[in-house]
Amino acid sequence: MEIVFKILGWSFTFGVPLVVVVAILGLRKNEGVWGNTIAAINVSFAALIALNYWEDVASLLAGMYAAGLFYWDFIAIWLLFLVAYALLDEVTRHLTRVKVKFPDPIELLGTPAAGLCLFAVFFLFYTFTLHLAPLGNPSEQGGIASYDLMKAKSYDILSSGNLAPFNSTNTFDSNKVFVNQNSRRAALKHVAESKGTTSFEGTVPKRN
Repeated sequence: MEIVFKILGWSFTFGVPLVVVVAILGLRKNEGVWGNTIAAINVSFAALIALNYWEDVASLLAGMYAAGLFYWDFIAIWLLFLVAYALLDEVTRHLTRVKVKFPDPIELLGTPAAGLCLFAVFFLFYTFTLHLAPLGNPSEQGGIASYDLMKAKSYDILSSGNLAPFNSTNTFDSNKVFVNQNSRRAALKHVAESKGTTSFEGTVPKRN
């Protein structure tokens, strides 16, 4: 059964974003390099918007209905992403009604290249959101790496990124927000495991 769970885990991890991106590209098959590049940019900006504001929306939703606490993080980030992408797509469609035409060789190579960029951005965003979902440890479900290792690597990459010459004045996580959020999630997970449910009652661990 272990191999079955691993196959299902890999299919869920890679299959879902691949199907979504193929669907997006299918709907935009006549857009060429220009349209698909804009789609990739829209997905990037929509992901950035969602990543920056999902906690505010999740806190608002949790205040309205605390019993669904374990679901609000996941719902909030996807709600923001979908709304942001829909708005950006609508705006860019109106602003770029005249499509830029490139020579055939560029169209031939550039269209799939833009599609790969779109897949890469969406895949990174999608896999990040899985860690906000009310799921078990990804490493126990055929995931590609230990959840704790992935968290540590993400923190290390973001922290070392501050050594870049153009970012010397800003320090990532100077207030230890990242660590506090992990502590909060650990507290939520403990409650869920001890009660055997994702329905939440009582004092909610604070967002610091």
